[in-house]
Amino acid sequence: MNSKNNPADISYYSLSLIRFLRESFPELANDNKFIAARSEVAAETYEQAVFNCSNPIEAEEQASVVLFQGLFQARHINNHSMERVCRHHRAGQSQILCHRPVAQM
Repeated sequence: MNSKNNPADISYYSLSLIRFLRESFPELANDNKFIAARSEVAAETYEQAVFNCSNPIEAEEQASVVLFQGLFQARHINNHSMERVCRHHRAGQSQILCHRPVAQM
């Protein structure tokens, strides 16, 4: 059964991101690839932080930074500025951590 049909299969990070996107970026709320990629990186960040002896609160803060990276600022800037923000990400993470909004007509 895939996660779309069974809410119990959706991760905490996916649910958190979906909720935020529905409120702030409804056009991204159904972008399953974006949500899955961000959620996976956030979960890995949490796991790595705990492995490196961070307490759960610190690990959650680090994971949240990754999960929502660039999205809070994007609410206040236009698409051209968002492109500039995205270009500053490392090349290996740019597709995962940065979603370039489609220009609206």
